[in-house]
Amino acid sequence: MNVSMKMTLAALALGISATTMAAPNDWNQYRGVDRHYHHAPPKAPPKWSNSHHERDRYVSFRKGDRLPYQYSNNRYHVSNWRNSRLSAPPRGYHWVRADGRYLLVSNSNHRIYAVR
Repeated sequence: MNVSMKMTLAALALGISATTMAAPNDWNQYRGVDRHYHHAPPKAPPKWSNSHHERDRYVSFRKGDRLPYQYSNNRYHVSNWRNSRLSAPPRGYHWVRADGRYLLVSNSNHRIYAVR
């Protein structure tokens, strides 16, 4: 082989090795949603929303959370707690049925005290 052919092959080998070392930081490698967030990670979605797009989304209820205002309507109030095999609510509390769960809610501050 002549010298110019050796130089060309050496430059080509060096170029290939340089591109493989740079690949892990290349944003073009990512697929789907991740490649659109170059500057900041996506925000966590809200626990509940009034948006008609998120109406069918599962809502998680935890002890100590405030009851979302859309469940304050009387149609969610459980008056026949015995038929639902629930204990009697203490004075100042009531049962609410929301998304297939029973919630013991305070009348005064609308905080969730039990989830069944």
